[in-house]
Amino acid sequence: KDPTWERTADRPFDPPVTVEGMLKAKEVGQALRDVGIEVVVCSPFLRCLQTAVSVCEGLGHTDGIYVDNGLGEIMNTDLIRGA
Repeated sequence: KDPTWERTADRPFDPPVTVEGMLKAKEVGQALRDVGIEVVVCSPFLRCLQTAVSVCEGLGHTDGIYVDNGLGEIMNTDLIRGA
C-alpha cells in the first residue's frame, strides 16, 4: 500500500475499490444468486459503482444497477468524531 496515495491521487476522496474487494463483492453476489435480487442500489462514488458491478456479476446480470445520487458521505471530520 502507498501511504502517499491521498496526496498523489486524482480523486483522493473517491478511491477505487481494491481487487480483493471486487472479488469479495462478486462472491456475495454468487451467494445471493437464488434470492431473486433484481436491482442493486448504490451511491455514485467510484468504489460503490465498482462494487455494485461485481455484485451483479455474481448475481448473473449487470443491468440491474440503480445509482442514487442522494446517497453519499459527509466529508466533515467534526461530524464523524461527534464534535
